[in-house]
Amino acid sequence: MRKLILLIVLLAVGFYVGWPAWNGYAIKTALEREDSTTLAQKIDFPQVRASIREPVMVRLDDRIDQMVRDFGPAFGITKDQVKLDRITEIVNGALDDVVSPDRVGAIYKQGGDFVGAVQQAVLQRVDRMGGIMELFDVPPQDEGTGGSANDGNLDLSNGIGGLLRNKQARSILNQVTKQLGQSGGLSARDLFAPKRETGASPAGDQDAGFGFSNIKHFWFRGPLAMEAGIARDASAEVPDVTARITFQDFDWKVTHLVPRIP
Repeated sequence: MRKLILLIVLLAVGFYVGWPAWNGYAIKTALEREDSTTLAQKIDFPQVRASIREPVMVRLDDRIDQMVRDFGPAFGITKDQVKLDRITEIVNGALDDVVSPDRVGAIYKQGGDFVGAVQQAVLQRVDRMGGIMELFDVPPQDEGTGGSANDGNLDLSNGIGGLLRNKQARSILNQVTKQLGQSGGLSARDLFAPKRETGASPAGDQDAGFGFSNIKHFWFRGPLAMEAGIARDASAEVPDVTARITFQDFDWKVTHLVPRIP
């Protein structure tokens, strides 16, 4: 009987500790070697992208709310005019670009700032789209009350709200918001978080060492899932990311990564 109990205990330890630990080591090695094949086997990228999407969308929504409060009265825009489908498309595209077997290894070797990489990808897509003003449903007009974008004359009779509908003016306003960001205001580069305070260290400057002190909490999510809050800085009080591993397809895989976005 004792041998049977011991065998069960050893099997449980191997299943819940040894196997996940070995897979964690395999993932770390694959990241260092940029081994996309192993990463695709050990990480469920569609589920991971879905888990990251929610906090990114929440952060974007908060910042857009602030943009509406800061610029809405002057530009004649409201939260109802936000193109939610466009924002979702931008975030999904950014996550597809960054959270993939071919990209995560390179990002890891550059410091592991995956949240920053997603943010940068979002902002690049916003810039390619035409700027942050294109996130609002205020159709540009070549002619009419807003003036002609081709003749260089801008009709101000309808105020800034009318000006916003002019293609040329929208381009100018996009540049203005970027300049405001450089002088302490809000811009596309400030969609996610305020500027880093002087003297603050970027995430990539933290000690690359990792130990049990980096794990801020741990619990089971049922018999076949475990979750841990992990901080890059062992002295931090809160985790930078919450990771979940799940036993699926006869293996332990990373299925959720929920970052803490400042």
